[in-house]
Amino acid sequence: MGTATLNVRLPEELKERGLQVLEREGVSVSDLVRDLFGYLEENQELPDFAVDSKRMKKADVERRRAAMESLVGILPSDIDLDKARTERLMRKVRSGVRV
Repeated sequence: MGTATLNVRLPEELKERGLQVLEREGVSVSDLVRDLFGYLEENQELPDFAVDSKRMKKADVERRRAAMESLVGILPSDIDLDKARTERLMRKVRSGVRV
């Protein structure tokens, strides 16, 4: 059986704090990832912490969507947002003016 390599991107600070926990517990990153994938294979579902995280992200998306939907109708339908943005930027960069 061959082996695979995973390349994961995460914030440096998070990595360092996580590695501190693993070192304290005497577990390597490889051991932990192997255990995670073993869990996924055996249970055919996400672990509870991942499900909760997915639910929180979904709830955040729904909250943002509801906020955006509440804004519908606030702006006039004939507004030119590009023109408004350009005018705002021009005011901002005019000499001596800070908006």
